[in-house]
Amino acid sequence: MKKTIMKSRFAFYIISVFVVSAILFCVSIFMIEKKYEKAVELYQNKKYDEAIMYFDELGYYKDAEEYRNKISQLKCENIEDYDDQKKNEDLEKNDNFESDDSVLYLASSTLSYGMINNAISSDDSENNKTFAYSKKDIVAVDNSGEKYTFENLIDKRVVLYYSENGYDVYFFGQFSDEGKWQGDCLINCYLNGDLVNSTKAYYDNGVRLKYEQVFIENGCCVYSCREIVDGYNTGDTWKYENAGYIQSRIDVSNLREEDLVTPEEIKNGISSCLLARYHGNTKDGYYEDSSGNSYIIIYYDDGKIKTLYEGGFHKGQFNDGTGNAWYITCSRQNNANYMYFKGIFTMGDTGNATSTPKTNLTYKDISSIVAGKPYETALNWDTDYIFK
Repeated sequence: MKKTIMKSRFAFYIISVFVVSAILFCVSIFMIEKKYEKAVELYQNKKYDEAIMYFDELGYYKDAEEYRNKISQLKCENIEDYDDQKKNEDLEKNDNFESDDSVLYLASSTLSYGMINNAISSDDSENNKTFAYSKKDIVAVDNSGEKYTFENLIDKRVVLYYSENGYDVYFFGQFSDEGKWQGDCLINCYLNGDLVNSTKAYYDNGVRLKYEQVFIENGCCVYSCREIVDGYNTGDTWKYENAGYIQSRIDVSNLREEDLVTPEEIKNGISSCLLARYHGNTKDGYYEDSSGNSYIIIYYDDGKIKTLYEGGFHKGQFNDGTGNAWYITCSRQNNANYMYFKGIFTMGDTGNATSTPKTNLTYKDISSIVAGKPYETALNWDTDYIFK
């Protein structure tokens, strides 16, 4: 009797599993079909970038691959159907971009903001390696409709332009014979007509070796000059108060290399207040340095020094367990004169001191502490907070 009951239960479980699996399979097919219908709808409405994401997820379901090929062809053959009408109006103003024997001026059909964002990132060390084109990839189309594969552009200097998500992006450089960026490359990125990024980088077959860069965001202008050493971006960063906006001087119908703005050009034109200067490594979006050689100088908005810190950094914070890190700092808010602390720093907080902290520093005290330090900048202390 017990064996009969056990067999019945087992059979029930098997049937239940089969029924549930069948239901889940039907639901899965239903969801895939809905996703397919959505992708086709987006395609019919010429929202190609959104449609391609759905078709990519669908893999080889029905004719998803055929749609992917259609979208790719549309981007290459008919820029008017690609998603920036403003760009097309500009392209139609002139039969051909200005060009000479050494430089091609083209509208890109394959660059994406993701590719450019990867290239201009100054903080993530993984971004020091770029994508690669295959030789038959169509990289750009000129206004006459002529297509250019990567193979056509080897050893040529090119200016590529495209627009996406409100960004107008201009890339000037060249490709290696493996389809990767090579030599000096310059990128300008504009949002609503205002410059948000200028990056000049040197690549060796797609590997970024050094770069110069300006970011303009959140009311600040940040200039960096760095080289890549052992997976870190090492060098200097200056953070300025942003006194205004740099508007585009580029006319897409008459695109010229000289209209792109270099980081050095921007830095030389900055007259606003320096807010901070950092010397050391960065990685993964943060100040990151345990070499013992990094430092940061933080300024008040009138250019006087608030804090000078020398020591290690982790995820952007003062962080050093050696006991050799130190800072000189004052507080206008608390009406506190410059003081000196040397010891342990843990994610921005001070720990055990390795020498006696000293308050009410005099000029002589400060001079003794910073003597022989290669800060490569004038140390403009606030005399109102130096003890006399």
